[in-house]
Amino acid sequence: MLLSVPAWGTENGDAERLKIQIGGFSQTSSDAVERIDGVDYLPLREILECFGMQISWANEADQKIIVTTSAQEKYELIISPETQEVLLENRAHKYKLIDEVVYLPLEFYLDIFNCSIGYDPVSHLLLIDESAPPADTTAAEWKSYRKLRNIPVYQKTEKQVKVAETTYTYYQEGYASWYGSAFQNRRTASGEAFDCNKLTAAHRTLPFGTKVRVTALHNGQSVIVTINDRGPHINNRVIDLSQAAAREIGLESKGVGLVKIEIVK
Repeated sequence: MLLSVPAWGTENGDAERLKIQIGGFSQTSSDAVERIDGVDYLPLREILECFGMQISWANEADQKIIVTTSAQEKYELIISPETQEVLLENRAHKYKLIDEVVYLPLEFYLDIFNCSIGYDPVSHLLLIDESAPPADTTAAEWKSYRKLRNIPVYQKTEKQVKVAETTYTYYQEGYASWYGSAFQNRRTASGEAFDCNKLTAAHRTLPFGTKVRVTALHNGQSVIVTINDRGPHINNRVIDLSQAAAREIGLESKGVGLVKIEIVK
């Protein structure tokens, strides 16, 4: 709840524009707040720039927004045009692209900024307090975080990278999950018996026997698996790893995480 709201100007549509206040700094956005289906969508670029961050689109066909902090740390926001979502490490948020400006709801900013944030939908004031932790973070956890949280570190995508006479061709990115001993020895879609201790995976469309390198975007660790089953059966996931494969890339304890998939040739 905001204790006070500054008296902002209302000429030239200012009443509909986002106002950003960080400590003693305040700025009125050049972009209006977009209210869609009762939800306020706030402009990404101007909010990040108030923090001294820059955003840019990744090159080629990568559906990524690169966020660069003042310390030159790089993070990536993965865009899913099919679902109109921005993918964080464990959540997805609907976005709107209006006149080439990316807009996201307040919940997105609450997820990524490691500080207290308040928003007044009447005045369109976004009040950011960098001296206080987020509502869902303890003081001890707060000290261990950087300015941004829940965003994968930027991984530059190489369409064809040849390492030790092996070529990896970029295929897709999205959420991965895993399945284990509860399915041990059950027949997979390829006819093989499932073994949670082997490096295998389920994919909806890749041919059985295809080898793919799966890289966890939160830590950069990779594993090569063989496709021998069909799945996942949850819409927002792209691959279902065996328990052993999930363990290799640090995904076993997380359960679900963002990955990059490359075909091994």
